[in-house]
Amino acid sequence: MRQKQRFFFFFVLLCVLGCPSTLFCESMDEMAEQYEKEYHALVPPPNSSMNSDYKLGQVALGTMYTGKSIKMLYDQNQKQIDQNQIMILKYDEIIRQNNEIINLLKILAKKGIPAP
Repeated sequence: MRQKQRFFFFFVLLCVLGCPSTLFCESMDEMAEQYEKEYHALVPPPNSSMNSDYKLGQVALGTMYTGKSIKMLYDQNQKQIDQNQIMILKYDEIIRQNNEIINLLKILAKKGIPAP
């Protein structure tokens, strides 16, 4: 039993290290598609001697893709935070400009000069 577990562990490790293209998927759709293929590829033929060992491979594969998904969501979140910071700076500039306009209009109102 121990030997089967070691063999299975090395098999999963080789799958992860041997397929670097799966580690750098472009989008969530591509990653889900790749996961689906790899998940079903682990299922042995009906009369195989592996019995239920493939289920551990599917669990390991699911864990790996969960980690990839979380990383992808983290990266997207960071991009969104950066965009929000840019928008905040733009809004701050607009607020500053509006305050300048208000001050200029107050000066014009005090002098009695008609506004255009």
